[in-house]
Amino acid sequence: MKIKLIHNINDFKKLKNHWDDIYQKNEYTIFQSFTFNYASWKYDLSISKINKLQIVLILKQDEIISIMPFYLDFKNRLRFINDTHIDYCDILINESIDLNTFYKKLKKSIKFSSIHLINLKKNSNIYKLFKPFNIDNLIIRTNIEFSSLYINSGDFPYNVNHYRSHQKHRINKAYKKHNNKSYRILNVKNDSFPEDEIKKLRDYMIISNIRKHSFLDEKMLNLIHENYYCGNIVLGVMSYLGETKCINIILQNNQNKYMFWIDLFNFEQMINIASYINFIKIVSKHSNVEIDFGRGKYFYKYSNFAPTYDNLFEILIFSSHFQKLRFIIFDKLKNILKKIYIKLNK
Repeated sequence: MKIKLIHNINDFKKLKNHWDDIYQKNEYTIFQSFTFNYASWKYDLSISKINKLQIVLILKQDEIISIMPFYLDFKNRLRFINDTHIDYCDILINESIDLNTFYKKLKKSIKFSSIHLINLKKNSNIYKLFKPFNIDNLIIRTNIEFSSLYINSGDFPYNVNHYRSHQKHRINKAYKKHNNKSYRILNVKNDSFPEDEIKKLRDYMIISNIRKHSFLDEKMLNLIHENYYCGNIVLGVMSYLGETKCINIILQNNQNKYMFWIDLFNFEQMINIASYINFIKIVSKHSNVEIDFGRGKYFYKYSNFAPTYDNLFEILIFSSHFQKLRFIIFDKLKNILKKIYIKLNK
């Protein structure tokens, strides 16, 4: 086993064919695609010189068997590229690797203060790799929840077996509330990218204090734009009398797997829910589909769509026991202050 590191964007770009080859041989999310990671580094993380690209390649007989899209942040933590906006992080891997050998080589190759790997599913390659790892300075804990909904082909919401009558009624009510509006799904084959409409709704949400000023900045727009033009993203658009009222930015893993990622909408009651419903109705009419609602147990998700929830995990590895202890103390203090803040602002 050999380890090779990629430190600059030119060498990163040259990885595309190897990356695509491994990516296409296994079932990954769009977040593990070359385009998503390359655009994330190019348009966002590379802007700050503090961030250092540290893509780890594992080679066996000079053949790449694993790609780990890491970087070092300003705290010298080894992290996944763009883990802030990536709902599900993972490595790409073709063959099993010996973890002890890999970790020893990794420590010699990269001088990190800690490893912070977040948003990991139980069936992810990285979680399965590190779960049995027995070292003193390792922490594995739940991170946040995610949710998904499996839907049989048919007429939504009647094609969801576990929905009760009140849930179907709730969905139909939201759908009918906005059935005077037009709805369409934009894709790269048939439609140009509606940047002006996206910016208009973004600005409206910021001015209305629905989102922060940093929401959907130029870096994120470039990332979304590039992924739209490579087919990773489709857009659900709801309009009325020619004016765009709602846009859902949706990741498309294949013809049967979709993920609601970023939503833009005006103040109209339940318009975002109605947009979700329109999309699900269209894609599930003739095919069984899996709809992913991403991270977070938000009220509007479980109250309207009753998806299945599961945990995401994070793996933390510290360079020393002192670093681990320091993290635990500050993490507890942060949680205490957070609870106090929430209590004071009720």
